[in-house]
Amino acid sequence: MITERKIAALSLCCIFLHLILRFFIEGASSHIFLGIKIFDLPLWVSIGVGGVSLIVGLLKNFFKGVFNTDLLAGISIITAIILNEPLAASIIVLMLSGGAVLEYYATKQASRNLELLSKKMPNFAYLKTDKGLEQIPIDQIKIGDLVEILPQETCPADGVVVVGYGDMDESFMTGEPYRASKAPGSTVVSGSLNGEVALTIQVLKEPKYSRLAKIINIMQEKTQERMQIRKMADLLGAHFQSKKNKNI
Repeated sequence: MITERKIAALSLCCIFLHLILRFFIEGASSHIFLGIKIFDLPLWVSIGVGGVSLIVGLLKNFFKGVFNTDLLAGISIITAIILNEPLAASIIVLMLSGGAVLEYYATKQASRNLELLSKKMPNFAYLKTDKGLEQIPIDQIKIGDLVEILPQETCPADGVVVVGYGDMDESFMTGEPYRASKAPGSTVVSGSLNGEVALTIQVLKEPKYSRLAKIINIMQEKTQERMQIRKMADLLGAHFQSKKNKNI
């Protein structure tokens, strides 16, 4: 991914330099170097460094039997070079490398968000029994259980406060910067951070069916959907390219 990031940065700089030389530097359009116009030199540098590297990678995938939409972009780069259109080829190089970089960071950010949400789910809860507090894994919590949430502890399940007056940080759910006051009858959501006062809640939903668990599941599903959509686009691109080749 470092290579693709560098290719994207190089292509962007080369295109920018080409535009400066072509439209803002007087006389640059009339100078020729090795049969190439001076203002086109940055574009050929972009193609030579970035385009060739990308095409080599695409050819490796091709011989491995991997056909996707990036292969069509590689063909477009080669076509633009043959037609002596370095600007078009450089733009395709930028789109190809830049798209890979953006996809990488988007996937990385989604994974980071999922990890942060997962960390909000505690591993244990304090169940109130006739003998006092009993520490149990949260997957053993049942609807109707009385659970004690200690100060600065994370709420393990959705429920309603039955004992105690305090507040909770629910900013991850609401986006509001202030803490929500809690009293008997107030609802609480899993993943919320308790304040300085212990609260006793009655569980309304098992942790695996809590609001936080649903959010995590939805994010995981959306991430998988994005991957499946990309794969579908690759398959369609390869299919239409195959039909086009047959018609030719």
